[in-house]
This record gives sequence, structure tokens and C-alpha cells, in this order.
Amino acid sequence: MLVPNVHYEEIAHIQYKYRVVKPIMSDTRVYGKNIDCSYLCLRPDGILILRTGYACDGCSGPTMDDSSNIHAGFLHDGLYQLLRLGKLAITKKDFDQIRKMADLSFLDQLKLDGMGWIRRNYYYYAVRMFGKKHAIPRGDINV
Repeated sequence: MLVPNVHYEEIAHIQYKYRVVKPIMSDTRVYGKNIDCSYLCLRPDGILILRTGYACDGCSGPTMDDSSNIHAGFLHDGLYQLLRLGKLAITKKDFDQIRKMADLSFLDQLKLDGMGWIRRNYYYYAVRMFGKKHAIPRGDINV
């Protein structure tokens, strides 16, 4: 069960489990991009802002959402969404590098939120092994 948090709420939706109710700011390892979409913004300094209304499904796979992974789940979903939208990568090499930075940002946030070493590395290796299909852009990049 999740610890109550003023930044998100659980919702009943076919595709999403959580919605941002107060903007969430996260440090990422993705620098030099200036992207502003309706519900999320990535600044050149690597700060990802998830705006009120942004929705996600939390951490995927055989996981249990809790206070040690929910923030990281929002961050990772936001970065992968920007990849899927074709906003972050132009070439396959860009895609692979930025996806790795997104996954490392996820790992960083898990650590910041107090997840233990074994569990957070399990989560990290799971997104490295199984996450690519969820980040592939809609468009011209052949990854």
C-alpha cells in the first residue's frame, strides 16, 4: 500500500493507476533538451517536471508500488513517454544513450527514496532487459 502523498492520487482508469495532483520535479541524467508538452516538461538542466493531471501506471512487472518506488515510476514513465513521442532521440544511437540515462535516472531516484540495494538493482536490470519496447518511438527511428 502506498504512503499518502500530496503529489499524486490513485485513480480508477483502464490504463493508468496514478495521477499527479501537485507538480513533481525530478533530477534526471538527460541533459541539454528543452521539451515542453502539455503534462510534462524536460529542462536543459535535466529537471523533469510532471504537471498536474499527468497519469502513469507506476512500476510495471511483478512489483509492489510503495513510497520507495512511486516517484521513480513517475519519472521513468515520463522519460519513456518523451522517447515514445520522438521528442528525445533522432538516431538509434541517441535512443540507446538516452534510454540508458532514463534507466539510470530511475535507479538514482529509487536510491534517493530509500529502496534497498538488491531490490533497486533488480528493478534497474528489469527495465534494462524488458523496457525497450515501451520506449520505442512512434516515427522514423529504426531501433
